[in-house]
This record gives sequence, structure tokens and C-alpha cells, in this order.
Amino acid sequence: MGALLQLEVEGSGFLYRQVRNMVALLLQIGKEAIPPDIVPKILATRDRRELAKYALSAPPHGLCLVAVNYNEEHLRLPAGCPTASFGRRHSISKCKLPFY
Repeated sequence: MGALLQLEVEGSGFLYRQVRNMVALLLQIGKEAIPPDIVPKILATRDRRELAKYALSAPPHGLCLVAVNYNEEHLRLPAGCPTASFGRRHSISKCKLPFY
């Protein structure tokens, strides 16, 4: 039976396959296929394509989202917005939510 690897990742947002890419890189380093000092070099480029030169994405098998925690401040409605929604048939024109 193979070894169990448990990795906890926390962030304010993730890009497509980002966690799988990070896991794949760590596995390659753990197998000594690439040196650990490659990580700062990859991060310094700020380019995801740089990571693809060293490791492919890990398979999604066993990947499990445990929790999503939202910043309470981001969940508050802007001033002047109604507190209830009346469904698709009712449009609320007073409230303009900001797009990030």
C-alpha cells in the first residue's frame, strides 16, 4: 500500500488546477526528480507556464475540498440594497453590486 499524503492549502483564491500543480511539483521534489531550489525560481517568474516545464498536474483522485471560508466583510450587502430577493421576475435596480 502506498504512503498517504495529506496537504492543507489555504488562499484567497485559486486558479484552475493550481492545487494539483502545486502537489505535482512537491511530489517531484520529494522523489528528488527536481531540486527544491526550483520553487523560488518558479515563483519569481510569476508565470504558470514555468511550472509546466517541471511538473504536470497531479491527478484529481483523492483531492477533497473540505471547507470554504468567506470574509464576512465581503458578504455584506452594499448600503441601500434590499435585504430580500423576490426571484427572477423582480428586478432590483436600486442596488449596484461592485464587480471585482
